[in-house]
Amino acid sequence: MSGSSAGATTTFAAASTRHPTLRAFFAQAGTSSIYDDVVYEGQSIEMERLWLWVARNISGLSQSHREAVIRRFGVTVAELEAASTSAAARYARLDAARHADPPFAASPDWMRLPLAGYPDFALWQPFLDEIITHPSPDAFRAAHNFRRTIEIPGFHVTTWFDIFQTSVLAAFNDIQARVGNQKLWIGPNEHHFVYHSNFWPRDPYFEWFDYWLKDEPIGIMDGPAVFYSPRAWVEDRETYVPSDWRQAERWPPPEARPRRLYLRGDGSFAADEPGGPAA
Repeated sequence: MSGSSAGATTTFAAASTRHPTLRAFFAQAGTSSIYDDVVYEGQSIEMERLWLWVARNISGLSQSHREAVIRRFGVTVAELEAASTSAAARYARLDAARHADPPFAASPDWMRLPLAGYPDFALWQPFLDEIITHPSPDAFRAAHNFRRTIEIPGFHVTTWFDIFQTSVLAAFNDIQARVGNQKLWIGPNEHHFVYHSNFWPRDPYFEWFDYWLKDEPIGIMDGPAVFYSPRAWVEDRETYVPSDWRQAERWPPPEARPRRLYLRGDGSFAADEPGGPAA
């Protein structure tokens, strides 16, 4: 099974069930734990990520989803469409407010309490209330940590600035420690750069599944488990050539050393000390 972004999350979820017919997966730029890495990353609810993502996806929801919402809440088609129009307007206000100076604080849409029952969003996406009513680790949240039960070969792809990078790395490290048949590729730039053809030093997709599903003698599992770009960001992505990637036995690489940086008053980071006057 394979998928990218939300599809990668679905792939992790399916792999976690340990179904005997699922023998390998390929997941790029998606989360392996809904709560720990997305909704409550750092144990604080990620309102910006959650609200904006939900609002943007309402217009693309399937007909079967619409029919299920109508049955569940007893609303008419006209009422549902009115909520969709209202949600689009609310998204525009939310998005504008996050770019304000200062961001968020002056927006009634961002500051609204309680979080449950959020207008328009909770109607179109009923699972929202279920998600935000588990603020502490429990059995429900544990069930959505998909990487904890995966035991099949997996190919993990992320970028240095992928919004799901920490989740991809955690999945690789956790599963690799248990079963030892994982691969990890890390490229430059942000979440969407994985969709560029020149992101890849080569295309490993069919190699991966030919090896695990067809038992073809391909060298995909030869060499170190990690392949990564030493450049975290490239400005000219159109002319980027991934010719400088490096290999490592694990992540982070053995030669990596942690470095503590302090936030300065002018918004920059420095290695010497925290604080400093505001700009």
